[in-house]
Amino acid sequence: MLKILLFSILQNLIIISCGHFFIKNFITSKISNHKNYYEHALFGIIFLSFIAVLINFFFPLNKYTNNLVFIIFFIYLFFFRIVNYKIIKSSVVSGVICSILIILSSINSPDGGLYHMPYISTLNENKIIIGLSNIHFRFAHTSVIQYICAIFENSIFKNNGILIIPGLLVSNFIIFLLKKTFYFLNKKEDLFKLFFIILLTSFSLYNFSNYSNYGNDAPGHIYFFLSILYFLNSKSFKNEDFNKILILCTYAFLNKVFLVISLLLPVIILIKYKRINYLKSIKIYFSVFFIIIWLIKNILISGCLIYPVKELCFTKIFWLNEKEVIQENTSGEAWAKGWSDQKENVIDMYSYNKKFVWVNTWKKVHLKVIIKKILPFIFLILFIILLKFLINNKYNNKIKISTKENKKKITILLFLSLLGLTAWFIKFPLYRYGVSYISTFIITASIYIFYILNTNNFLFFNKNLYKNLVIIFFILFLFINFKRIILNYNKEYNEYPWPRIYSYTHSNDPIKSESIVINNEIAFFKAKDVCMYSSSPCTHYDIKINYFKKLGYKIFYQKENF
Repeated sequence: MLKILLFSILQNLIIISCGHFFIKNFITSKISNHKNYYEHALFGIIFLSFIAVLINFFFPLNKYTNNLVFIIFFIYLFFFRIVNYKIIKSSVVSGVICSILIILSSINSPDGGLYHMPYISTLNENKIIIGLSNIHFRFAHTSVIQYICAIFENSIFKNNGILIIPGLLVSNFIIFLLKKTFYFLNKKEDLFKLFFIILLTSFSLYNFSNYSNYGNDAPGHIYFFLSILYFLNSKSFKNEDFNKILILCTYAFLNKVFLVISLLLPVIILIKYKRINYLKSIKIYFSVFFIIIWLIKNILISGCLIYPVKELCFTKIFWLNEKEVIQENTSGEAWAKGWSDQKENVIDMYSYNKKFVWVNTWKKVHLKVIIKKILPFIFLILFIILLKFLINNKYNNKIKISTKENKKKITILLFLSLLGLTAWFIKFPLYRYGVSYISTFIITASIYIFYILNTNNFLFFNKNLYKNLVIIFFILFLFINFKRIILNYNKEYNEYPWPRIYSYTHSNDPIKSESIVINNEIAFFKAKDVCMYSSSPCTHYDIKINYFKKLGYKIFYQKENF
């Protein structure tokens, strides 16, 4: 357990180092004396992900490559005298929370074993593989978070180094929110922002308390939330503010394609706030370049800009499996709408997706899950509203609703979240896909209603009450994790107490896979069940595929396509 803590602290120092370099060179040359190291860590994750994606075009993210990256940013910490008491303190705090999240937890199931871990293993052992989706179609819609996880598999952290970044992301985000909450509590001049941050903090503490649920979804939602916070907090949308929002929205999209709607936020700022001149700034083109290389990566792996959208695929590329694209487009939507939950009169996926035929089946299972997830959040809002009317105003500090600017911002966020919520419901109405849209809509709709109902003041202000609400949710966050640790404490297994990455069995022993030889060399590996973190590239499907190498790059394609 001590090793998990030490490794978490060390990785946090590295991502802070990356963040400092990134903010100084790509966002603003003037870094405040009051450095927010949790912000540095969150932006450091973005920059290190970019480095990992770029490197993998030419080299595998193996121990030698990853050692070099680690050494460079470790030296940067000391060469530029970044290391001080505050940075160590923040890394220790983040490391402690990260450790609490990770210890005796498990990876996301089943996606972790199906393609998250196998893809990370592929990154560690291979430079980019052309046509990789022909091995396993899920490799075509991986997340950028897998790349930064892969880059921490080095001589210090070994294989378990790939597990720490998701925990550090959540821990830095949670502390970032708590600091913002207490800042606005002490400021006592903008109840609009205070109410938003309290609800978002409470929701995040509740929703991101389980490491095993993170997968590819949590990182995207977290960066979407961050983009909203920076949008709300910006007074005049200076170039620096706009650049941060653009970068955060970009990273949210690269983690979860369905969050593409978040990219409308910087577009709205450019148009609504008349900041078109920002397009002349060279610093904003980091985001553009990141998106471009990500889309190129997608084309090389699957033949599509975004998989499995047929309209965004290139039919003349020989490694494109067009039949599978069409099939997965239909099946992905059908599974999200609860196709497998049909009990009687089962209809085919294509028919099930059309004209809201799916709603009756969906609401019997998935709607109940959504209601269960958001109910505590709804109760919190209703509790605050109830107190507004029950507590006598003479005990409250009235704070007038802030400027019309806040009304404009909340309207924009309400529009974006409603747009996202509509798209989510029509295409992929799984709770984990729509977390950020659902919660943002609930918060902004609540605030909008308060604007309508209150003419002179917003809500009552009671610092201790709001503070205690956040503390209660933080205690709940800790309770959920300590409960898991206590219940699993005596369950010994391989690599105890790290989450199991080698198999879903109790022992966590590495799986056995069959070497598939094509053209007198091992082309890929075939597992009986999910591949987990094992020799790569790996699939558990029975596939007929062809393979060759050119200029050192592995290329897979379906025989009939060539």
